[in-house]
Amino acid sequence: MRFICKISSEAHELVIKNIRKGNKEYQMEALYQYHTFINHGCRFTPYECICASGTNGSVLHYEENSKTIQERELILNDMGGKFYGYCSDITVTFPSDGRFTQKQAIIYNAVLDAQRQVHNSLKVGVNWGDMQLLAERTITKHLFNAGLIKGSMEDLIKNSICRLFFTHGLGHMLGLRTHDVGGYNKGTPPRLPELSQLQFRRDLDVGMIFTNEPGIYFIDFILQEAYKDPNKLKYLNRERIEEFMHVGGVRLEDDILLTANGPEILNDVPRTIKQVEACWRGEDWRQIND
Repeated sequence: MRFICKISSEAHELVIKNIRKGNKEYQMEALYQYHTFINHGCRFTPYECICASGTNGSVLHYEENSKTIQERELILNDMGGKFYGYCSDITVTFPSDGRFTQKQAIIYNAVLDAQRQVHNSLKVGVNWGDMQLLAERTITKHLFNAGLIKGSMEDLIKNSICRLFFTHGLGHMLGLRTHDVGGYNKGTPPRLPELSQLQFRRDLDVGMIFTNEPGIYFIDFILQEAYKDPNKLKYLNRERIEEFMHVGGVRLEDDILLTANGPEILNDVPRTIKQVEACWRGEDWRQIND
């Protein structure tokens, strides 16, 4: 698992350094698979590569990968490798011209904060459902501070307004399958009803490998339906949201091994804005600590 995460990270880094506006989305997929196949014999991927630019990033399992990348777009790449049956599942998000715009940075930093808040809370015995709720609270706070949603934090959380933007579970178990088995004990009801749809809701234990992948997406259909619901509309700043629709989506996904001493991130990709921008320029992003 460490090996496949390592070479998958190398492939993600190669894509960030070489893909520019004017390239096709499928060229990111091709470059990624070229690296893992020609260097390490990884003939197959555990799932279809997701290479989404612009508003395509709002499609959670976008697989068409045919659009031409434009300037000042965010690129969301969710790609993993497979080595002797073992899978990786890593997502990076970066700007097509190497610099985040102000609005892109607001959304990116919100997702990064949620991912870090979760990571810093991981230890044996923690319930994954609580980590889902932590990520949702963190994202709610950022959306509120950015003026995208309004109302009291208590009401926003009670009415799950965050889920109009963070539209999937925080993570899943990972191993011989991308979404590996064992995420919940059969016959055991969720601790809270709102966690019933999660693929992963167990207490964490030593040796578990799982993903930590919060996200924010501007999905037109979901938002248009929310605008028709007075109970949801009152919490939404529609004009401000429209200003962010072009962002598409941001997802950051790490593969985590839980040890007795805490979580270990198996992948090695740039995460902070400064690191991502330095990687795009071909610089040593690992020297940047912020």
